[in-house]
Amino acid sequence: MFPPIYHMVFESVAYFVGFRIFLLLRKKSDPIETSQRNWVIAGGILGAALGSKMVVWLDDPALFVQNLSNIQMLVAGKGIVGALTGGWLGVEITKKV
Repeated sequence: MFPPIYHMVFESVAYFVGFRIFLLLRKKSDPIETSQRNWVIAGGILGAALGSKMVVWLDDPALFVQNLSNIQMLVAGKGIVGALTGGWLGVEITKKV
């Protein structure tokens, strides 16, 4: 396993590169209006929330169906892959609408 310093370094590089890409794309495209931006953010948040749960539910569908009446089953667990994918899809769907 890598020492924690590598994680910090690579995470810092990822933030730096991501921010530079953001600045580059912001110059190239027209900025959206504030009201539209709020809807896009809301779509991303909703998509991330649903996506994080969908991954957990789809991980073991039989267990999910068995415990469908249990509210704790519906709110337990989150998946980062689902949150990222759901957030991205939420933003893209909101932009299309």
